[in-house]
This record gives sequence, C-alpha cells and structure tokens, in this order.
Amino acid sequence: MSESENGALRKQSFELTVLEKRRQRIQYLENKLQRERNRLSSQNRKTRNGQLISWGVMVEAAYKQGTPEQRKLLNELAATYLTDERNLWRAQSGFERIKNEAVAQSSSAKGEGGAS
Repeated sequence: MSESENGALRKQSFELTVLEKRRQRIQYLENKLQRERNRLSSQNRKTRNGQLISWGVMVEAAYKQGTPEQRKLLNELAATYLTDERNLWRAQSGFERIKNEAVAQSSSAKGEGGAS
C-alpha cells in the first residue's frame, strides 16, 4: 500500500470517527433535553396537584361552614361542572363524608353533654 493510499485510509477513518462522535453528541443532547422536559413536566404536575388539593380544602371548609342553601349550591355546581362520572362520584362521596362526620360529631357532643 502506498503512502497516499495509507493516508487516505487514515483520513477516512478519522472522518468516520468524527462523524460517530457527532452522532453520539447529538444523541446525548437529545437525551438531556428529554430529561429536562420530564423534570419540568413533573414540576408542573406537582404544582397543579398542590393547587387542586388547596381548592379541595377550600370547598370542604365552605361546605362544612355553609348554610343548607350554600351546601345545595355546591352540590349543584359539582353536578354541573364535573361531567366525568368518576369525579362527580368523588365529589358527592366527599360531601356525604362531611355530612356523616358532622352527624357523628353532633352525636358525640350530645352524648358528652348528657353524661355530665
């Protein structure tokens, strides 16, 4: 093999190596970008979940402290805006739980008052 052929092979080998390194770098950067997208998505999901929990706490407090008319309005709002059966069922079971807790508290308070 002549020196010019040998040099051409080395040059070609070097170019393939550079090309492969560039492909690997592109793959690395694409993976890094995907990890960052996943991290941001997770962070946004956590923020939204925190907001939803806070709203749920607010609705529960409003329902507990509300008048019968206000409670009826909250039930109607749930029926109007929660079109997904599962979410509507969850809201209604939450309202039922609050009512049951209030009845239990009222019963225990009456029992304590009568025992004195």
